[in-house]
Amino acid sequence: MTKHPEKVMVVSLFLLLTTITVLSILWALRVTFATQAVSNPTSETHITVDVLEQTVGQSLTVTTTASRDPLPLSANTLTGTATYVTDKTSATQGDNLYTVNDQPVWAIVSSTPIWRDLSEGVRGDDVVALRNFLADLGYIDVREGQTFTSGLAWGVKAFQKDHGLEETGQFPHGTLIAIPHNDTPIKIDNKILFTGAQLNGGEAFLSTYSQTPTFIMMLGQGQAEMIPTGAVVHVYSGQTMWEGVAGSGTTTPDGVSIPVTASDGSILCGDSCSELPPGELLNLNTHVVLVPEQTGPTVPVSAILTTTDGQTQVRVIDGKESHLVPVTVRALASGLAVVDGIEVGTHVEAIAEQSRE
Repeated sequence: MTKHPEKVMVVSLFLLLTTITVLSILWALRVTFATQAVSNPTSETHITVDVLEQTVGQSLTVTTTASRDPLPLSANTLTGTATYVTDKTSATQGDNLYTVNDQPVWAIVSSTPIWRDLSEGVRGDDVVALRNFLADLGYIDVREGQTFTSGLAWGVKAFQKDHGLEETGQFPHGTLIAIPHNDTPIKIDNKILFTGAQLNGGEAFLSTYSQTPTFIMMLGQGQAEMIPTGAVVHVYSGQTMWEGVAGSGTTTPDGVSIPVTASDGSILCGDSCSELPPGELLNLNTHVVLVPEQTGPTVPVSAILTTTDGQTQVRVIDGKESHLVPVTVRALASGLAVVDGIEVGTHVEAIAEQSRE
């Protein structure tokens, strides 16, 4: 059979072009993968760092609400026009709380209500409270005795004279209102009692607050999940700090409610609740300890190696040599770890942070 030179040339040219195309594709793939390998390194960069002494810890700043239920102090028994109303938020022995017509109503520290006229001849614990009232204000010297004597009447007259009142030597019922202690927080319902208000007797407008406040942190879901039950909580009121613990959270329509109590479950403020400022609801600055502060030799977290059996180690660099040293982690926070087992000044190996484009 006779071969045609034109056909042979066409076939040869086709084979040559095909070979060139395949080689071009392979070269392009090689360049592409080589470029990817350079721009996306997978190897870690190790650096040497010095062990420093630092303090590591973590806390969360939130608000705790202290709430106290209002407790009535006494109902008004006087009739007439209110001509004066105190603007104080606490009451102490001898404070003028309000005045009806020209008759002041005074605060008196007493464990019992002042339920009657106090005049010469009566006996009882309310008379003892009156003796302490006049003694605290400097009008008598003798505190002992349950009987309203002539000497006590003289002290009452001296008090009345100093305040421009008629010197009757007695306190009519309704002119003394018992408070449990000095600096008792008080709340006046100004919708009922205000200057010019007409009083008919029986109005309950004066109250104090429960001595057993509750302390609640109301948080969002994210913050609440950060706080474990039993976490140490520091609650601040002015210069006073109470240390307590966080209780179990309860989900409400307003968020997660977490109670704060003393470590034994009692009231957070203990016997110093009187140091809370007046108010039914108080918002108090609070620090929740998420990681208790620890001070000691500190390394980056990336320097810590964990073995298959859960032991922690660091690689110590000594010149050109290196060796593994067991360590105990005492605190972890913000990328740092306080450890026992190595000395400050030791050189250890850590993994450098990789910057990503």
